[in-house]
Amino acid sequence: RFLNVKGTARFENNMKLRYLNFFVSKSTKELLEFAATCHSLEKLAFFCVDIDQSGFDKLFKCIIQNSATLKVLSIADCQIMSYESMRLIVTLCQGLTDLAIEGILISQETMDFFCENLTIGIERLDISEQPMFGDDQLKTLVTRCKTLTELAFDNTNVSDESVDFII
Repeated sequence: RFLNVKGTARFENNMKLRYLNFFVSKSTKELLEFAATCHSLEKLAFFCVDIDQSGFDKLFKCIIQNSATLKVLSIADCQIMSYESMRLIVTLCQGLTDLAIEGILISQETMDFFCENLTIGIERLDISEQPMFGDDQLKTLVTRCKTLTELAFDNTNVSDESVDFII
């Protein structure tokens, strides 16, 4: 169900919302303001349709200020993700058990950092549509993350040779 927000909305600081899922675009300014008021999220999921740097900064603020409580984070098609943004997410969100970073184009350096530093408590990971994710990164992940029970990596550069690592 979609909600259309028009006009100026004021939101209480430190809202106790636990789950938030929405589409992000240049026209969702109010939703980004709303997300910035949340401080106890356990699950945050967003799909970036069209976002500018200002919108991403608000969204990123929401991720960081909820880093202590986030268990599930899903980011799809957010093309603004930088090395520094990914580094902070991986470093600060140590309680994540479920992470999806589908369709985010990140550099090889960022992907390597991600695989070498992702919390070892991760259980479900969707890293689909990541051309910089290959056999070496898969080996690093499955060697480090022993609690991983679900792994999605379609449209990556993982070859058949990696089957042994997964097993």
